[in-house]
Amino acid sequence: MGEVYRAEHIKLKKTVAIKLLPLYVANANAVERFEREIQAAGKLSHPAIINSTDAGVDLGYQYLAMEFIEGVDLGRLHRRIREIPFADVCDIKWKH
Repeated sequence: MGEVYRAEHIKLKKTVAIKLLPLYVANANAVERFEREIQAAGKLSHPAIINSTDAGVDLGYQYLAMEFIEGVDLGRLHRRIREIPFADVCDIKWKH
């Protein structure tokens, strides 16, 4: 439900992925759900899961900053291919 952007973290001086809760969907339920996502992300630690680096509210936007990992945009890939066979999905490798 959020939108993810590539950004530069000003204080950490590094590229991050930042997930924003758009204002047009920021009703009470959406905010509560996004906050639960932030809390869950903060508790996770695994080599195959992106690490969260920051979270909060700025200019009314709820945000979650995460490490940026260069790779394939799966949304763009899906729009080009439409249907990805299950066997091919299983072959998509995570690199870190």
